[in-house]
Amino acid sequence: MNEEIQPMLLRVSEVCSMLGMSRSSIYREIKCGNLKAFKVTPKSVRVSQEEINRYISNLRVLETV
Repeated sequence: MNEEIQPMLLRVSEVCSMLGMSRSSIYREIKCGNLKAFKVTPKSVRVSQEEINRYISNLRVLETV
């Protein structure tokens, strides 16, 4: 079997591609606390796949209000 392994922590650039959002929008969401991120090194930020799923779920809830 040749299953593709998905990373558990994604770079901001990968999150941008997944969500169709700009880099500045992602960092704004992180700064506001809407999207939780991990600082791996002083210049390296990562977001978990689980956190992206939570963020998307919360957006859907807001749309239906």
